[in-house]
Amino acid sequence: MTDPLDDFADLAIAARGRLFSVRPGRHGARTVGVGGAFAGLSPLMDHPDPRRIDVRASIRDPFGTIWVRRQRQEVAARIVVLLDTSGSMATVGRSDRGALARVLVAGLARAVERGSDGFGLLTGADIGPDAALWPPRRRRGLAAEVGALVDRIAFAGSGVGRLEAAADLLPAGRCVVLLVSDFSQPLSVVAALLDRLSAHDVRPVVLRDSAVEAPDGRFGVVELADLEGGGRRLVLMRSSLARAQAAAAAERRRRLAMLFADHDLSPVEIVDQIDVAALVDAFAAGGA
Repeated sequence: MTDPLDDFADLAIAARGRLFSVRPGRHGARTVGVGGAFAGLSPLMDHPDPRRIDVRASIRDPFGTIWVRRQRQEVAARIVVLLDTSGSMATVGRSDRGALARVLVAGLARAVERGSDGFGLLTGADIGPDAALWPPRRRRGLAAEVGALVDRIAFAGSGVGRLEAAADLLPAGRCVVLLVSDFSQPLSVVAALLDRLSAHDVRPVVLRDSAVEAPDGRFGVVELADLEGGGRRLVLMRSSLARAQAAAAAERRRRLAMLFADHDLSPVEIVDQIDVAALVDAFAAGGA
């Protein structure tokens, strides 16, 4: 039987910038060595490796200096999913946002599992062995382990402080952080979290629901629930109210986009369902 997570196998997450690591991989390192992209020439006396002598450069040097080629090393990255588990992630509109997040996280683990990188998962749930996969690791069967873990996670409560606590567990060294959330928190809270993650290569992954952003304006009584605060209220739905909610949602998306731009971040947006081919393209392009 075909594993649906195999659809994520072609998804490649490339680290931006240079990394420090001792494990070989496919990302650019801050150190030079052998086997990577050309990083310049150095005198043989400074780097005594005669296997790397650049004959052409040495012959052309008027002072007779023997030059060796230096290459940028390629190393493995630590790819960490920081998953928002607040109550709004349990929203069911055009899609089940919680189920969407579970499939996405397991799929990302499958994509990383196929390469040389380490994969870690931190959540907004109570931090502990049953709510996280930490530190990042690399081994066969990782995606199944991650899938079983996220299936046990309950999306409930505010979760903002817990998400910040999860972010504080990240190491000092640069990681690729995939921040998976609906970003329904106050923008000041989102900004504070992004500031806290500024030392890392952050990729916001925004889960959107078109039914929430553009509600049905047909006349009738509907019950609205605050999944994070726990409150409920009855409202008389009408076309004017639906238009007002759609306009408010559009304005929030605009302000969120500006916030990401201020932090030099390009979000990846998923609307209603996961289109894996589009997701592959989005990560390859570094944005939506």
